[in-house]
Amino acid sequence: FDGNEADALLRCAEAAMYKAKREKHLGVRFFEAAIHGEFKERLDIEHSLSRALANQELTLHYQPQLCRRTGRVIGCEALVRWPESYPTRVSPGRFIPVAEETGLIRPLGRWVIDTACRQVAEWRREHDLRIPVAINFSAMQFTAGDVLSDIKALERHGLDYPDIEVEITETATMAELEAVLPILGRLRDLGCSIAIDDFGTGYSSLSYLKRIPVTHLKLDQSFVHDLHEND
Repeated sequence: FDGNEADALLRCAEAAMYKAKREKHLGVRFFEAAIHGEFKERLDIEHSLSRALANQELTLHYQPQLCRRTGRVIGCEALVRWPESYPTRVSPGRFIPVAEETGLIRPLGRWVIDTACRQVAEWRREHDLRIPVAINFSAMQFTAGDVLSDIKALERHGLDYPDIEVEITETATMAELEAVLPILGRLRDLGCSIAIDDFGTGYSSLSYLKRIPVTHLKLDQSFVHDLHEND
C-alpha cells in the first residue's frame, strides 16, 4: 500500500520513474519503500545544488598535471566540489548525475568555465604562470548547444582557445556521437585541446578515434590500479 491520496501516489510514481530512468536497461519500476529514501536524497541534492549555484557556494579545485619525465607542472584540471560549509558533503559522483537529470548541469557548466578562466587569467597576471586548464563537459552541454557559447568566457578573461582543454568521457562521447563530433571539430579548429576521459570503460572501437579530433586519451583508473602487482 503506497498511499490513499493523489499527492502521495504521484510522489511514489515520480520516485519510481526516476529509478527507472537511472536503470535504462529495465525500463519499468514499481515503487518500493527503498526507492523513497533514494528519491528524497535526490531531491535534497537538487535543492542544495540549486541554492549553491545561486549563492556561488561551490568551489573549484585544480589538480595539477605533471610531466612524468621532468616533474614540471604542464597543466591542471578543474574539479567542482560541494560547498565545504554545508553540513553534508556530497561527492561529484552523486551530485553531477543529479545535475544532468535536472538540467542544472547547464548553469553549473557555465559557472565552472567562467571560474576556471578567471583563475587561469589571475595566475598568468600575478605569477606569469602559463598553463592550460582541462574542463569537464557533459554530453548535455553539447546537445543543448551550450559549449561554443559558454567557452567565450575565454575572451572575457583575456585568454585564448589553447588555454582550454575540453574533456568529455568516452561514454558520453559515444552516446551522443553525431551531436558531439561537429562541436569537437570546431573547438579543435579554434585551438582547444580535446581529451577523452575514462577511456576503456565503454564499448567504443579504436577505429572511432579516427573520427574524433582527440588530443589526449585519459585511461580509466581500472587499467592502472594495482599495476605494480601485475606483470
